[in-house]
Amino acid sequence: MEYFEKARELAKLLLETEEGKRAAAANEAFLAKPECVKKLSEFNSTQDIVMKKAQNGEYTEFEFKVIAEEAQRKFDDLQKEEVIAELFESSTAFNNLISKTMNVFSATVAGTDEGAGCSSCGGSCSGCH
Repeated sequence: MEYFEKARELAKLLLETEEGKRAAAANEAFLAKPECVKKLSEFNSTQDIVMKKAQNGEYTEFEFKVIAEEAQRKFDDLQKEEVIAELFESSTAFNNLISKTMNVFSATVAGTDEGAGCSSCGGSCSGCH
């Protein structure tokens, strides 16, 4: 169907933006550093376990606060790795671009798109991004 092809074209256009290229380069640099991949994987696995236990009520409020503070310290340590910090920053920038694109899509579907290319400022965007 033609509209799926148009969606693919849009995705390819987004990948060719500065944000898309930066995110791809950061991911490539990250994957080239196995020690960074391992650190992030271990962090994510630990976070998943902690969150499951928290959802099951296995921590007191105090215990969870202590665990959250420790997780923040570990996250801060991860960010000291330049490759990981760039991965996070570039991914956030690219995801923001995708989100803005989806806002335009949603506004257009809802019939509220006034052609400004931005729905977050009520269609009267004057450089708010």
